[in-house]
Amino acid sequence: MPQPIDLLFAELEELRSRYPNVFGWQDDIDGDPDDDDPDDVVYEEVTDNARQQWLATAQSKLAVAFPPSYERFLMNYSGAMLAGDEISSLYGPEAATPFDVVVATTLDRKMCGTRSHLIRLVNCEGDVKYYLDTSTVDERGECPVVRWKIESPDKYERFADSFVEFLVRRLKELGPHW
Repeated sequence: MPQPIDLLFAELEELRSRYPNVFGWQDDIDGDPDDDDPDDVVYEEVTDNARQQWLATAQSKLAVAFPPSYERFLMNYSGAMLAGDEISSLYGPEAATPFDVVVATTLDRKMCGTRSHLIRLVNCEGDVKYYLDTSTVDERGECPVVRWKIESPDKYERFADSFVEFLVRRLKELGPHW
């Protein structure tokens, strides 16, 4: 039986504090614009209403419904990095960054022929990609996360039962080694 989503988010926060260099939220905390670091991204404050509109627009453009744990992530954080790989997030309806979930998924659909029910979460330097498989929904409304590898391009293997379980599992795998 799948774990409750709230327990998985609590475990994720505990792992995040244990491995801060592996996993970091970009939770509307601005980078320091005065330190001349060209890699800083300064996030503007986004209201809950605006974020809710972005979420609805993203789901409409992709013709899918996001599962509750991914919606929770998108509504509460501007993004996250996992061992140097950015997790697809919401950057607004006019976003052009490949880290925006609509842009990333649309590119994969056009360039790679990815199926329309798959939503790209993470691209690990092109060799491995993780997707939400929205064709399967459990009793919690959650979708599994599947993994695609370049060495077997016609195969998608189930990796986790939900988005948050995916984050927990990847953090447990990467944390001690990063």
